[in-house]
This record gives sequence, C-alpha cells and structure tokens, in this order.
Amino acid sequence: MKGDDSKVNGIYRHRERNTSRVYSKDNSNKEALVLREIQTTNILLLRTTSSQATLQETWTDKEEISRETKKRKKSRDKRGQERFSFYSRKGGKKDNY
Repeated sequence: MKGDDSKVNGIYRHRERNTSRVYSKDNSNKEALVLREIQTTNILLLRTTSSQATLQETWTDKEEISRETKKRKKSRDKRGQERFSFYSRKGGKKDNY
C-alpha cells in the first residue's frame, strides 16, 4: 500500500498503513517531529534530510540498545565488576559466573 502526502497549512502529513507522522517541511519544530504514531514497528524515512537524520539516529539508538539487551543480560555485583547472569534450566535460579 503506497503512502500519500497531503499538505495542510504548510505542514506535510505522511501516511502509510497504520503510521502517521506530522512534520513541517522546513523542520522549524524539531521537538514536535513526531506527534502521533500508532504502529511503532513501521518506521518511515521522511523526505527532509535533517528530520530524516534525527529520526534515523533515534531509531538506531533504540535498535542498538534492544539488540544489546537481548544478546546478554548483565548484572553487577557489589564490587562493581561486570558479571553475566545465566539462568539454570531447573527452577529458574540465577547463577552468576
């Protein structure tokens, strides 16, 4: 399903599937870049370069953080050393190695 651009009072609204983003063409309001987003899994690349860069940086940070947390769960002991926690198969007890 193709998205459509409609211009309302100098503000472009881009719709694709369940996501809708509202942004101004000259990117005057960076804080209100994304006013409403229904489905977060579908990330749109906006046509203006500055807002596209801002959106891309935010998305990569979230993606990187979730990838790291999925890779391994880290816990720190009292001395502050980094330890990796593994869960045993029986009983779900946590063992620190």
